[in-house]
Amino acid sequence: MILLTVLFLIKLNNRQKTTYDINTKQIKGTVVDCQIKKEKTNITVKAKEKILVRYNKKYKCNLGDIIKAKGKIEVPENNRIFYQFNYKKYLLSKNIKLIFKASKIKTIK
Repeated sequence: MILLTVLFLIKLNNRQKTTYDINTKQIKGTVVDCQIKKEKTNITVKAKEKILVRYNKKYKCNLGDIIKAKGKIEVPENNRIFYQFNYKKYLLSKNIKLIFKASKIKTIK
């Protein structure tokens, strides 16, 4: 029982580590999901790890596109109201640890 608890805690701790530095200003990766809503675009990109790219304009992308985005990295916040929806845990359930707020996106291929 103790071994299971220790393994669970190790796995939980490893899930939140990221390979990106918080000062990263540019990412490049393959589009695995793209959602356009009104004037905003959310793109899930697989680079070193999965990242949610948010862009405040419409951007047409296709699955498998390789994009380069410039902007800044943000760590998702925990829920602010106790026992309410926790967006950070939701993203972690999809194996997304970071949000990249893009100011410019370019399709490479």
